[in-house]
Amino acid sequence: VGRCYRCSTMVEPYLSEQWFVKTAPLAKEAIEAVKEKRIEIIPEQWENTYFQWMENIRDWCISRQLWWGHRIPAWTCERCGSLTVSEQDPDRCEKGGSLGLSQEEDVLDTWFSSALWPFS
Repeated sequence: VGRCYRCSTMVEPYLSEQWFVKTAPLAKEAIEAVKEKRIEIIPEQWENTYFQWMENIRDWCISRQLWWGHRIPAWTCERCGSLTVSEQDPDRCEKGGSLGLSQEEDVLDTWFSSALWPFS
């Protein structure tokens, strides 16, 4: 069991469902862009560090259990349990047409939210 770096109290693991971004396909495209010189790393001596980082990248947990932030745009049907992810608030279940939908309560990671700024 780990300990808090601030107060040294024991940190108990708490397993819960989270939302992740699968980063391998994104990293593959980013690596190709540098290798094909569509993107240039300056100074060039950092290219190897970049490649090592991108080739060993892990999936990114983007969900946070906070009361503020951008809510994850996912809704669960209360009747059949199917999940709908949408840019717009859905008015009914895509699968069975039920009106009973519950939005995900988790919010997006701050860095993920920051990346949305150009789209606002």
